[in-house]
Amino acid sequence: MIRADVNTLHYYYPFGSPMPGRSFSSDSYRYGFNGMEKDGEIKGEGNSYDFGARMYDPRIGRWLSVDPFFQEYIPFTPYGFAINNPIFLLDADGNVVVDSKGNPVTISITKAENGTATATYEFVEGTSLTVRSLKC
Repeated sequence: MIRADVNTLHYYYPFGSPMPGRSFSSDSYRYGFNGMEKDGEIKGEGNSYDFGARMYDPRIGRWLSVDPFFQEYIPFTPYGFAINNPIFLLDADGNVVVDSKGNPVTISITKAENGTATATYEFVEGTSLTVRSLKC
Protein backbone atom coordinates (compact mmCIF):
# COMPACT_ATOMS: atom_id res chain seq x y z
CA MET A 1 0.00 0.00 0.00
CA ILE A 2 1.23 3.46 -0.94
CA ARG A 3 0.48 6.32 1.40
CA ALA A 4 0.39 9.93 0.24
CA ASP A 5 -0.16 13.24 1.98
CA VAL A 6 -2.67 15.64 0.42
CA ASN A 7 -1.19 19.14 0.15
CA THR A 8 -4.13 20.82 -1.50
CA LEU A 9 -7.67 20.15 -2.69
CA HIS A 10 -9.71 22.78 -4.54
CA TYR A 11 -12.95 22.82 -6.48
CA TYR A 12 -13.16 25.49 -9.19
CA TYR A 13 -15.85 27.14 -11.29
CA PRO A 14 -15.26 26.78 -15.08
CA PHE A 15 -13.08 29.91 -15.43
CA GLY A 16 -10.99 29.09 -12.36
CA SER A 17 -12.55 31.00 -9.49
CA PRO A 18 -12.41 28.84 -6.33
CA MET A 19 -15.70 27.55 -4.90
CA PRO A 20 -16.17 28.92 -1.37
CA GLY A 21 -15.90 26.34 1.40
CA ARG A 22 -14.74 23.60 -0.98
CA SER A 23 -11.00 23.73 -0.60
CA PHE A 24 -8.10 22.69 1.59
CA SER A 25 -4.52 23.83 1.23
CA SER A 26 -1.41 23.75 3.31
CA ASP A 27 0.25 27.16 3.62
CA SER A 28 3.38 25.94 1.85
CA TYR A 29 1.57 25.01 -1.41
CA ARG A 30 1.50 28.05 -3.69
CA TYR A 31 -0.17 26.63 -6.82
CA GLY A 32 -3.84 26.67 -7.81
CA PHE A 33 -6.06 26.59 -10.92
CA ASN A 34 -4.40 24.67 -13.81
CA GLY A 35 -1.34 24.18 -11.59
CA MET A 36 -0.38 27.84 -11.94
CA GLU A 37 1.27 29.87 -9.23
CA LYS A 38 -1.10 31.92 -7.09
CA ASP A 39 -0.40 35.62 -6.83
CA GLY A 40 -2.39 36.98 -3.90
CA GLU A 41 -0.34 40.12 -3.29
CA ILE A 42 -2.36 42.58 -5.36
CA LYS A 43 -5.93 41.27 -5.63
CA GLY A 44 -6.17 38.98 -2.61
CA GLU A 45 -5.85 35.22 -2.16
CA GLY A 46 -7.08 33.16 -5.14
CA ASN A 47 -7.88 36.21 -7.26
CA SER A 48 -4.99 36.10 -9.71
CA TYR A 49 -2.67 33.48 -11.17
CA ASP A 50 0.69 33.74 -12.92
CA PHE A 51 0.50 31.76 -16.18
CA GLY A 52 3.98 32.78 -17.27
CA ALA A 53 3.08 34.86 -20.33
CA ARG A 54 0.26 36.75 -18.57
CA MET A 55 -1.57 37.23 -15.28
CA TYR A 56 -5.13 35.85 -15.01
CA ASP A 57 -8.13 36.93 -12.90
CA PRO A 58 -10.54 33.96 -12.44
CA ARG A 59 -13.35 36.11 -11.01
CA ILE A 60 -13.96 37.69 -14.41
CA GLY A 61 -12.42 34.98 -16.62
CA ARG A 62 -10.01 37.45 -18.19
CA TRP A 63 -6.31 38.05 -18.59
CA LEU A 64 -4.93 41.24 -17.10
CA SER A 65 -2.94 42.08 -20.23
CA VAL A 66 -3.37 41.85 -23.98
CA ASP A 67 -2.83 38.45 -25.65
CA PRO A 68 0.51 38.50 -27.51
CA PHE A 69 -1.23 36.44 -30.24
CA PHE A 70 -4.40 38.59 -30.40
CA GLN A 71 -4.16 38.83 -34.20
CA GLU A 72 -4.70 35.04 -34.38
CA TYR A 73 -8.03 35.31 -32.52
CA ILE A 74 -9.84 38.21 -34.19
CA PRO A 75 -12.73 39.09 -33.45
CA PHE A 76 -12.39 37.79 -29.87
CA THR A 77 -11.31 40.01 -27.01
CA PRO A 78 -7.53 40.01 -26.46
CA TYR A 79 -8.24 39.65 -22.71
CA GLY A 80 -10.46 36.52 -22.95
CA PHE A 81 -9.49 33.14 -21.52
CA ALA A 82 -9.64 30.10 -23.87
CA ILE A 83 -11.85 32.01 -26.35
CA ASN A 84 -14.56 32.02 -23.64
CA ASN A 85 -14.87 28.21 -23.87
CA PRO A 86 -12.95 26.72 -20.89
CA ILE A 87 -14.78 23.38 -21.14
CA PHE A 88 -13.39 22.43 -24.58
CA LEU A 89 -10.35 24.68 -24.99
CA LEU A 90 -7.14 25.32 -23.02
CA ASP A 91 -4.85 28.31 -22.70
CA ALA A 92 -2.21 26.69 -20.55
CA ASP A 93 0.36 29.49 -20.44
CA GLY A 94 -1.43 32.58 -21.75
CA ASN A 95 -0.09 32.20 -25.28
CA VAL A 96 -1.77 29.83 -27.76
CA VAL A 97 -5.27 28.34 -27.32
CA VAL A 98 -5.37 24.57 -27.94
CA ASP A 99 -7.99 21.80 -27.90
CA SER A 100 -7.97 18.83 -25.51
CA LYS A 101 -5.46 16.99 -27.73
CA GLY A 102 -3.04 19.92 -27.85
CA ASN A 103 -3.90 21.04 -31.40
CA PRO A 104 -3.90 24.82 -31.93
CA VAL A 105 -7.37 26.31 -32.48
CA THR A 106 -7.87 27.93 -35.87
CA ILE A 107 -10.19 30.84 -36.57
CA SER A 108 -11.86 31.51 -39.92
CA ILE A 109 -13.89 34.58 -40.82
CA THR A 110 -16.44 34.51 -43.64
CA LYS A 111 -17.90 37.73 -45.06
CA ALA A 112 -21.31 37.72 -46.73
CA GLU A 113 -22.56 40.08 -49.46
CA ASN A 114 -24.99 41.75 -47.02
CA GLY A 115 -22.06 43.06 -44.96
CA THR A 116 -22.14 40.52 -42.11
CA ALA A 117 -19.15 38.46 -41.06
CA THR A 118 -19.21 35.13 -39.24
CA ALA A 119 -16.30 33.92 -37.11
CA THR A 120 -15.88 30.17 -36.65
CA TYR A 121 -13.23 28.34 -34.70
CA GLU A 122 -12.22 24.75 -35.33
CA PHE A 123 -10.99 22.31 -32.71
CA VAL A 124 -10.72 18.55 -32.11
CA GLU A 125 -10.16 17.58 -35.76
CA GLY A 126 -12.97 19.09 -37.79
CA THR A 127 -15.30 20.04 -34.94
CA SER A 128 -16.30 23.66 -35.37
CA LEU A 129 -18.43 26.22 -33.60
CA THR A 130 -19.73 29.49 -35.00
CA VAL A 131 -19.29 32.06 -32.31
CA ARG A 132 -19.86 35.50 -33.78
CA SER A 133 -21.93 37.13 -36.44
CA LEU A 134 -20.96 40.76 -37.00
CA LYS A 135 -22.22 43.59 -39.17
CA CYS A 136 -19.29 45.15 -41.05
